[in-house]
Amino acid sequence: MDRKFNIVVYGVAENPQNTNRQLRMKKDMENVMEALSPTDIDIEPSDIKDLYRLGKYDQKSERPRPLLVKFLRSNTAIDILSSKSKLEAPIYIKPDLTPQERQKECLLLKERRSLIDNGTERRYIKIRNDSLYLNNKLHCKGSIPCTQINDNSTIEIVWAHVHLDKNNDFIIGSFYCPPHSSDTILDNLQSSIDMIKQKYPHTQIILGGDFNCPGIDWENSTLINSYVSCHFREKLIDLSHNYQLSQLVTFPTRAQNVLDLCFTTNPNSVISCEPLPGLSDHNAVLVSIKIPKRVIKQHPRTVYLYKLADWEKIREELSDLSHDYFEINQASPQSLDENWSFFLQNLQEIINTHTPTKKLSTRIHLPWLSSALKRLIRKKQRVYRRAKRYCRDSDWNEYKSLQKEIDHKLKYQHKSYLTNLTSSPDSNKKSLWHYIKSRKQENNGISTLINPINGHIITNPVEKADTLNQHFQSVFTSEDNSNIPDKGPSLFPSLPTFEITEQGVYNLLSTCDTSKSPGPDSLHPYVLKVTAAELYPILTHIFKQSLESGEVPLQWKHAYVTPIF
Repeated sequence: MDRKFNIVVYGVAENPQNTNRQLRMKKDMENVMEALSPTDIDIEPSDIKDLYRLGKYDQKSERPRPLLVKFLRSNTAIDILSSKSKLEAPIYIKPDLTPQERQKECLLLKERRSLIDNGTERRYIKIRNDSLYLNNKLHCKGSIPCTQINDNSTIEIVWAHVHLDKNNDFIIGSFYCPPHSSDTILDNLQSSIDMIKQKYPHTQIILGGDFNCPGIDWENSTLINSYVSCHFREKLIDLSHNYQLSQLVTFPTRAQNVLDLCFTTNPNSVISCEPLPGLSDHNAVLVSIKIPKRVIKQHPRTVYLYKLADWEKIREELSDLSHDYFEINQASPQSLDENWSFFLQNLQEIINTHTPTKKLSTRIHLPWLSSALKRLIRKKQRVYRRAKRYCRDSDWNEYKSLQKEIDHKLKYQHKSYLTNLTSSPDSNKKSLWHYIKSRKQENNGISTLINPINGHIITNPVEKADTLNQHFQSVFTSEDNSNIPDKGPSLFPSLPTFEITEQGVYNLLSTCDTSKSPGPDSLHPYVLKVTAAELYPILTHIFKQSLESGEVPLQWKHAYVTPIF
């Protein structure tokens, strides 16, 4: 809907609800033409495309509902808005705003009312371009709605919840620690952060203020000479690590000391952190962050429709592949990596040729939303549109009744779905983890890490991956086989000769769990199971070759590793 063609007219008298609808619309048209006549704009009823009342009719209200007037030409709406100063009270007009713009305007008007109630004269307050000016100086902007969070703590701290939209918000806090404070103030700060974490578990936190705690090298999380006790500084460092808070200020904020700090749970969203001249003997700290925060968009992925594949053709070509494989090895024996690459590349080519695919979108899917409930939701939407159009009490009552019924059934079905998902011992674990993943409200990646060698805090994604990879490698040992001690005869029976047979490989392939996902080689268990009779000769040869050489193909050493901590 293009809102530049519309205006909203306030103060136009409204006919009773029991009047005929066509008569009400005709009377509203006449009243609008009369109300806009002082603008000296030549308007005819044919210039108006449509008009209707906004909101629900309230018989007890003395204030008439505003009228939304839609013109055929945008110039008509622009000319009327430019002449609105000529209108006579109680008539006034406004442009048709979006819900976000109305929210900004509402916030600015509330702040304006608050200033007037506190004694500020009206002539000093001006609202221009989504901003409120006091004595020609910017006082606040209406584009950042936030609410204060009540904190019963005894320390000097204030929290605010900045909610930009439904899925994009953060918590910002300001804290003051008096000089030479005891450790108790940090205990109270910890309790305050606990309260925020429990109330907003998945929301980014930004905490800044004057901590009066110099003598900390925040890049290395180490102590340097300072008048503040070591225990107090160590406790502050531990607090930041326990809550995964990264400290951003690395420059002096008063003399040569870093007293004013800024912590965040998502350092990847920070663009810059720099000092500014302050109003006191402290420098101000300017932190720029990405708003809205970075959202990792998942691209549609390709999946194979194995149940629709031409398995006869696949089996036929795999039989030819098996014949070619052994013919090549008889003519000239190939290395283990060459055999595996030949097998994998040809198998993937055959599967791609004879298996249809489709793209999976990232649309939100609620498995507990039944077809009956979807029909009920569509019915509610139809009733809502009808109620908004005709403004009948019977339609609004039906809409409210449907809304309550849908809310009740949604909660019941959601609860039943979770109960079935977690209570049954044979429940599908894949569905459970899919549900848990869908509940995540943001994706900040891996949190900050500490380098085990030098103790530095790691925020760069590449450095995080290297550190985790090094740790993963360090848990594996490389034994020295050249100097094995002789411990005499063993008290246990010797392990019998290990032999790989074609029947054994076939049995393993034919019993693959098809619900599992493929690994880095993209070989799906469904393919291995269905084509076990054609694949087992080649795989038996590769397994035997690996056992005899004591090596594995290079690709077998690749794996998906997910850190859990």
